[in-house]
Amino acid sequence: SIDGITSFSYRPLKLASYLGVITAFIGFVYLIIVLFQRFFTDTTLTGWTSIIILQLVFGGTILFILGLIGEYIGRIYDEVKDRPLYIIEEENGFSK
Repeated sequence: SIDGITSFSYRPLKLASYLGVITAFIGFVYLIIVLFQRFFTDTTLTGWTSIIILQLVFGGTILFILGLIGEYIGRIYDEVKDRPLYIIEEENGFSK
């Protein structure tokens, strides 16, 4: 069933790229909100805030890069899919 999803389109790869960008963007927005609260208000978020922000930003970046690498490999696969295994330029010493 995985072959049916991945062998005919780039949509899963593009979805991973888009999801990575969205996740990293959410992490950056959350970082801006937390920094604003820290420096301009008296309230601070305690606990796991920094770890969650780092996880969102780095996880989104990694997912985006994996999506790009997957699209690149998929395009390479499309290029070599219909080519012959060998290309014989010239036959020397063989009878036809």
